[in-house]
Order: sequence, then C-alpha cells, then structure tokens
Amino acid sequence: MKPPWPGSQSHAQFSVAFLLGVPTIRRFMKDKRIAFVGIGRMGSNMARHLKDQGYTISAVSDVSAELSKAVADELGAKACTTLAEVTAAADVIITVVSDDQAMYDIFTNDGDNLLEGASGKAFINCATIRPKTHIDLAAKSKEVGAEYLEGCMASSISQAREGTLYLMVAGDEGAFNSSKPLLDELSVNMRYTGEIGSAAKVKALVNMVMNINTAGLAEGLGLGDIILLGSVSLYLGFPSALYLITISASLLLLKIIASRRYQERHAFGSWIVLTFCAFR
Repeated sequence: MKPPWPGSQSHAQFSVAFLLGVPTIRRFMKDKRIAFVGIGRMGSNMARHLKDQGYTISAVSDVSAELSKAVADELGAKACTTLAEVTAAADVIITVVSDDQAMYDIFTNDGDNLLEGASGKAFINCATIRPKTHIDLAAKSKEVGAEYLEGCMASSISQAREGTLYLMVAGDEGAFNSSKPLLDELSVNMRYTGEIGSAAKVKALVNMVMNINTAGLAEGLGLGDIILLGSVSLYLGFPSALYLITISASLLLLKIIASRRYQERHAFGSWIVLTFCAFR
C-alpha cells in the first residue's frame, strides 16, 4: 500500500498515519499546499470549500488576471502570473479549465507550463475533456515525475461550494490513494474508475443519459400538452400528472436495474444508470 499523500514520505511517517487512521491521514493532507488553475464558478467554489475545511490554498491562476487577484485576496493565496509559479507554490494543483486546448496549453505551452519543476507534485484535473487528452498529459506528467489524476465532476456550482460533488476519478491507483482524503473533502460520492481516460468515458456516458432524460422530458411535455390536458391533468393538474408519470417510470426502471438477473447480463449499463440516479 502506498503512502496516502502526495510526494515521498518515510516509512515511519506512513506507519504512524496508518495506525492512527483516516483523521491523521487527513491532517497530513491539510499540511499540503493546494493551488487552483481555473477559478471560474466551479474552481473558485471548490477552493472556498477546501479553505473552509482548513486546507491551505497557496496559489491561484486564471486567464482573467482581475478574477485571479480577487479570489486570491479572498482566500489569502498568491495570484500567480505564470504557471511555473503555481507549480512552485503548491504540492497539489487542481485544474478546472474550459476545454482540451486549454488543458494542452497549461501543461505543454512553450516557455511556461505547469510541468516546469513538477517532480513530486500531484495534479488533479477536473475539466470535461476527451480521454485522449488525459492520456497524453498523464504521460507527460509521468516523464517529469508528477502524479496525474482525472477528477471528472457530475455536479453544479452549489455542490462545489458545499463539498458534495459527484466525482469519477481515474489514474494510477497509488496516486488515487494519495489524494483520496482531499477528494473526499470535495465529494459526497466518488468512484475510482480505473486507468487514465476511463473517468472521461464514464462522464460522457453520464452526460448522455442526462441529455436523453432532458430530451425525453421535452417530448413528454409536448405529448402531455396534446393528450393529457383533457384526461389525467383534468383531475390532478398537468404538473402533478407529469410528476406522477415520471416517478412511476423511474421506479419501474430502478426495479428492473436492481434485479440480480439484469445486473448479471448488463453489469456496466447498470453501473452507469445507477451512477446517474445517485447523482440526480
């Protein structure tokens, strides 16, 4: 079992932490300096929550220098003007950027990137991007001696602020165990999905189910407007009728998925749908 915190530690330190349990391991994590790259509505609220829990937010960086300074002042952190400064100022760097190109830019940009001086650092990357991007950047991180994890989120701003995110995490299992106490602080439900790239795949499937759900609701509203207003909604009101139909269909779906026979035949599909239901 690898030490449950980023960076090298002596066997004696690990033995003491292991024997004293999770609270002690979390204290080790709280000694680590945390930085955020990308402090929009999600990143900034994740940082605020960790600050509230006693973590040291040492540095922040954003494409908006004005936003970076405002959040840094609020959290007592350094507003970094270069990515290399971020890496130098932190032990764990959490990235919450907009897209694949932004991820490549912060990790591989000539002259200034997060991998400068990154040996022994840990990166937790929460952007919704392609699996291949994670695979590429994890390989580059490994080359310089840094840990790299996917931390895909299926949640919104309020969950980021409250530390109740739903996280899908992928990457080296030792790196996951190292950062798990920190990830636990950010989430109410977390799943380790395996090798790098797998969390992004699961996130895509969760998004697909959510979008199908939204499209189905839209179709149901349209159909209800045509056929239900004169029947069920006449007695219950349309919103109540639609609500009852939706709940009944959801319960039937869950009953089917929860059956042992269905899970034996469709294990992965069951996991995805139940993941979506847990998030909802």
